[in-house]
Amino acid sequence: MMLLGFVYLWTGAKAREESQQMVQCIGNDIDELEEECEVIILGDMNLHIEDTDGYTDPTGRMLMDMRETHDLIICNSTEKCEGQITWEVGRLQSTIDYAI
Repeated sequence: MMLLGFVYLWTGAKAREESQQMVQCIGNDIDELEEECEVIILGDMNLHIEDTDGYTDPTGRMLMDMRETHDLIICNSTEKCEGQITWEVGRLQSTIDYAI
């Protein structure tokens, strides 16, 4: 069996609180279901991690903590991932969409 989750993490004034609640909820779901199925999480996470953007923001730290706790793989950070840029405006580029 496979658990496929789609995630959108907010930006803006209440983003950190909302994102923290969402990441906690995802972690709880993984705790409950990881023995029974494979877990795949996809989404617009509006976060930054060192591997893809050169720095880690607070929401990115939440993702990294969840990755460590649940032994997850961030596919964007693997050699199999072709093209890491998922957001671009003018000269600005970033990776905000992730597959885990």
